[in-house]
This record gives sequence, structure tokens and C-alpha cells, in this order.
Amino acid sequence: MKKLTYIISIALILGIMGCERGYEIETVSETKPELHVFVQDDLSVAVAGATVIIYKNEDDYNNQANALASKSTDAEGKAVFTKSELKEPGIFYVYASEGSRTNAASTIATPYMLLNDGHTFFYTVIE
Repeated sequence: MKKLTYIISIALILGIMGCERGYEIETVSETKPELHVFVQDDLSVAVAGATVIIYKNEDDYNNQANALASKSTDAEGKAVFTKSELKEPGIFYVYASEGSRTNAASTIATPYMLLNDGHTFFYTVIE
């Protein structure tokens, strides 16, 4: 009886260890990569009609040269930039203006963007 129990135990262990554990789950992205820039004034009110310009590096931002893309904000103070407009992953520099007000005193650099999935939200303040 002990020998039969031993054989069954070994067979179960070998059977479990022989099972394939590796599998792949195919993930299909539902959300296209985009940068959503929200422009607000110093009272946190959305600024419609502001010009938003995206630069690839800080030198271009400082010199206002070689812009990647430019858009105006909608009624919600939002401008949306797509993967094709941003071209490649990285940190982007955002210049926003409306009349004489700019975001020079606000955050200008986005977090590093992989541009592989999802929306990135970036808030900036113009004064």
C-alpha cells in the first residue's frame, strides 16, 4: 500500500511539473497615444483659443524654432496632439500663449512619453 501511494505521488508530481506554464496574452490597445494639453489661467479657468506649440527639445522651445506641431485650444482649453504629430517617443516642451499671456512661469516639459498606448494629460498655466 505504501509503495502504491509512493508511485501515485511521484506520478502526480511529474504530471504537474510536466504541464506547460508559458502562455502569451495578446493585448490589443483600444486607446491611441495622444498628448492632451490643457491651458488654464491663474484662477484655474480653461482658456479657449490659446495657441499651443510643441517642441522636441528645450533649445527649440527657448528659441521658438523647429516646432513639431501647433494647435489652438477648444472651449475646454484643450489641444490634442496625435502620435503622428509628435513623431517619436521622448520629452516634449509645451509653449502656450493667448494674447500677451504665456506659460513661461509654468511647467513646460511633459513626462517621458513612449507613444505606445493611452492618453497623457498635461496642464499648463498662462499668466
